[in-house]
Amino acid sequence: MRWEWMFSPYAHHFRRSNTHRNVYLLGVERYQTENWLVGVGVFSNSFGQPSAYAYGGYQWSDLFGQPRLYLKLTAGVMYGYVGEHKDKVPFNHNGWSPLVVPAIGYRLNSRHSLQVSALGTAGLLFSYHFRP
Repeated sequence: MRWEWMFSPYAHHFRRSNTHRNVYLLGVERYQTENWLVGVGVFSNSFGQPSAYAYGGYQWSDLFGQPRLYLKLTAGVMYGYVGEHKDKVPFNHNGWSPLVVPAIGYRLNSRHSLQVSALGTAGLLFSYHFRP
């Protein structure tokens, strides 16, 4: 079992709005096996609201025969889009909504990697990952 910490300083929105804020994320993942993982992330959403995502997932390593390239798929529950922004994510109920996040990543070495996660039709999240 191993741990992986993540930090995201930026999300790119496909349709930029004056109401959008910078998205920052801090999170941790625990790999139960080589490929199965659980994790949690806290972040400020696109509207500056404190938010969180708890999830499980799977990572496919050696994508296309490239040992440093991987694909990850996570699914879980998110909290955070409330008030006037409650309709910005599907199936939102009192701030809680299901979430599925596909991502592609590249291992710089055994401890450091970069990842891009798809945020539905809203945008892309760019993150740095560190294994202590």
